[in-house]
Amino acid sequence: MNDAGLIRLYDATLLDVGQRAEEIGERQIACHWPFVGSQFSGTVIVGQALDGWDAEETTARWPVRVASTEEGRREVIDGARAWAAARQEPMEEVLRWGHRRGSPFWNLSMRVMRLLEPDARPWASRHAWWNVYPVGFDRPKGSPYGPLKDAQASHVGA
Repeated sequence: MNDAGLIRLYDATLLDVGQRAEEIGERQIACHWPFVGSQFSGTVIVGQALDGWDAEETTARWPVRVASTEEGRREVIDGARAWAAARQEPMEEVLRWGHRRGSPFWNLSMRVMRLLEPDARPWASRHAWWNVYPVGFDRPKGSPYGPLKDAQASHVGA
C-alpha cells in the first residue's frame, strides 16, 4: 500500500477516535506510524497494540481531542510519521529503552529476523514494525481498552 492509502486509513481510524474523545477522556494518546528499518527486506512484524512512548520529547503524543478535527488529525499523522523516521535507524528509538529491548515481543522479533536473514546486518534494520491497534494510551502508558480500543476495532485488518 502506498503512503496515500495508509494516510487515508489512518485518518479514518483517528476520525473514529476523535468522535469518541469525550468517552476516552483527557488522557494523552500515542500514535504509531510504521517504523521501517534502514535496510528493510520486506518482513513486517506486527504487534498487538502501542503501549505509549518512552521518550519525553516526541511528535507522536497528543491530547485525544486533537483527533476530532481534520487539521488535528493531519497534525497527528504528520507527527507520527516524523517520529517513525526521526533516527537514521528508526528501530533505535524503541530499542534504546532497556525494558523494551528485553521484552518478549522484541526478543521474538530479533529471533525471527535472525532466522529469516542470518547475516551480519543488524537485525533491527531489516524489518518494519506496525501494530494492530496503532493508537494507545501514553500517560500513564497502556494498551488501548474501552472506547479507545473500540474506536479502532472496525479498522483492524485494513
